[in-house]
Amino acid sequence: MRILVCAAEAPLSPLNGFRLQLIPVCAGLAERGHEVCVLAYRRERQHGDPPPGVELQLIDYPELGLLASGARWLARSQPLGVITGERAIARAARSLVAEREFDVAHVAGWPLAGIRSALQPLPAILTTLDAWHVNYAARRDAASRLARPALAQEVRRIARFEASSYRTFDSVVVVSNEDAAALRRLDPAVRVHTVPNGVDTERFSPGPPESREPSLVVMTGAMHWAPNVAAARYLVESVLPALRKRVPHARVALVGRDPTSELVELGEEKGVVVTGEVPEMTGWLQRADAYACPMVNGTGIKNKLLEAMACACACVATPIACQGLDVESGREIVIAEDTEAFAAALAEVMADGDLARRLGAAARDRVVADHGWDAVVDTYETLLSRAIGDQQRAAGPARADAPSN
Repeated sequence: MRILVCAAEAPLSPLNGFRLQLIPVCAGLAERGHEVCVLAYRRERQHGDPPPGVELQLIDYPELGLLASGARWLARSQPLGVITGERAIARAARSLVAEREFDVAHVAGWPLAGIRSALQPLPAILTTLDAWHVNYAARRDAASRLARPALAQEVRRIARFEASSYRTFDSVVVVSNEDAAALRRLDPAVRVHTVPNGVDTERFSPGPPESREPSLVVMTGAMHWAPNVAAARYLVESVLPALRKRVPHARVALVGRDPTSELVELGEEKGVVVTGEVPEMTGWLQRADAYACPMVNGTGIKNKLLEAMACACACVATPIACQGLDVESGREIVIAEDTEAFAAALAEVMADGDLARRLGAAARDRVVADHGWDAVVDTYETLLSRAIGDQQRAAGPARADAPSN
């Protein structure tokens, strides 16, 4: 297959949840002999090389001033992210489709769902990873009373955009059944497929037992992302005091790039470390006496939790953090529904080494079995091939020639 990938972010470092999925999928398709051309926006501070065998064409992300962005947002009914990012990449995609031969398109990122017409006549699939309107609603709920009306309007715009744009694609890919159900509620005609994220289980692997630091609770993630900020605050402000009643010397490390000012302030408290960006996440996961994933809102599979499980951490998580995962409380992780239960579970895995080792071993086995990248690439390869085949069948016998491989 000759695949044109249009991506809201380039498959380059540093990693986030979006790039963490895009890079191995593109690399895996290229390794299987498919021609993969990625047209993408280069975001701030991105660097490095694309995956081996992947052609990368970069566009600078359009930086609109506050007045220009606000004027477009007021004048159009689309969400702000679409208004900012759609035009430049649509023009570039239209030119590429006219100049070169492709068999299928893969649009990666919900801000680009509106470029479908620029990809004609190619069949196309869309990867959104999560239900955007649900994730944005979490941001609305966490906002100040003053900001909430504007954010509520944006949630409504996003939902309308998803309902009108996603149905034009042959397949829409999300990472959890909960996200798929949310999109089907918006529009039952959307052809949604659930493809869980993968994990590099060689990179994320257990360290020696002596690397665990007693009483250290680790939480990881991009610390500017609203659901992670809310989870980190909940961990430090609510769970940690309850935990210290059981484990007086308990410490918390919030590990991840771009912490907000409010999280930096939390790092001024005794026994709380806010690291900012670190060169390698694995070392912190291998040091954790317990791993916390205390999500209180948000959608999608939590890559950070999968990575901790792959490192055989003793993980404690809220129910919402476990969306899309085939896990059972007490088998691979401990699921805690409220503050006291969360603190008690952290204390228990810290005190009971046998329990922590059993949970960690089962967690890693689950990730290895269910979240290898080969299976993820298999599914994308199938969806892309199916989109080509559906178009050929719809066109009739005159278009029965198979795409090049």
